[in-house]
Amino acid sequence: MQLAPLGTRNAAASVASGDTVTGTPAPASAAPRRPGPLRGGLRDQGGQLNQQVASAQQAMNYLDQLADQLQGLKLRLSSQLAQLARRQDEAATAADGAAQPGSLQDQMRQLEAHWRARSTQAGGQLDSQLGYSDSAPAQQRFKVRGLNLGALQRSERENLSVAVAGGDGKPKTVSVAVEPRLSRQALVRRFDQALAPAGIRAGTDAGGELLFSVPEPLWPGVQDTLAIKGSGVIFPTGQLHRVKAEAEPPALGPELWRADSTSGLRNSLQQVMVALDRVRAAQDQVSRALTRAVQELTHTNGPENAAWAEAFSEQFANLGEQAGYQSISAVAPALMGISRDRVLAMLSEA
Repeated sequence: MQLAPLGTRNAAASVASGDTVTGTPAPASAAPRRPGPLRGGLRDQGGQLNQQVASAQQAMNYLDQLADQLQGLKLRLSSQLAQLARRQDEAATAADGAAQPGSLQDQMRQLEAHWRARSTQAGGQLDSQLGYSDSAPAQQRFKVRGLNLGALQRSERENLSVAVAGGDGKPKTVSVAVEPRLSRQALVRRFDQALAPAGIRAGTDAGGELLFSVPEPLWPGVQDTLAIKGSGVIFPTGQLHRVKAEAEPPALGPELWRADSTSGLRNSLQQVMVALDRVRAAQDQVSRALTRAVQELTHTNGPENAAWAEAFSEQFANLGEQAGYQSISAVAPALMGISRDRVLAMLSEA
């Protein structure tokens, strides 16, 4: 069996796991990359990658703490169930049942509080399904009661007016034209295009039904203001009517776990084990994102970038010798705040 080169195997593994492969390293003999536009100067180099690394590290720290709490709760629940199984005396079982679950409930409440703090403690890019994105804020997915693709396809032509708070907090009203026999894809595109200015995107769930998403910070406003007015076919005519936006159930529901009965302990243990599997999958996803970001950051600051920096400095120097507003406007921001002492200090370190 012939093995693929390491770089190829890693790329294939990323594709197989659903990751996006952003590129492959250039061959050693490749010509140096030409420097990009001077606008912005060197200040932006690596800034976005640094942010991605910091975000992934914060999400990973949160997931590590969540996994530790779940593992501790799993052991505690298993121990409690084993004790109850060994006891034959119902009175002793009742006495222990009143004493033991107290600290167990405390443990559950701590985990519930940690889960509620996910948005802030995980850096805002780990959603309620434990999905991580290094390029976009965490999304809240939701459905709208009454917006069923099958019913929309069977209905007569109708113009829907959708009112919702936009990203700036101000109400926005958009129009969606629904026509009979439109394909599901066409209907989804119409909702997506109409609602995009309000920060809402439309797609489908695993069952092919309409599923919307919005950045988590905007979700409370959407939930409180979403209203639809129709032409009287599917939705009432004449005025806007509030509709229910139903959030997608989160990956964990610790507020529903119970430890006050044998059945409650068993159900809670099952839920904890499922949650542990999902957290471990999320840890793998964030770990891959962190590895990619670190590798790209190293590549940006590595020897290969020296050729880019040399070409950039030459271009920058040539630009400084040119007369005209365009060259001055590009060079001036890079020179602001650079004193003689700073230049001498940099030269002494070189």
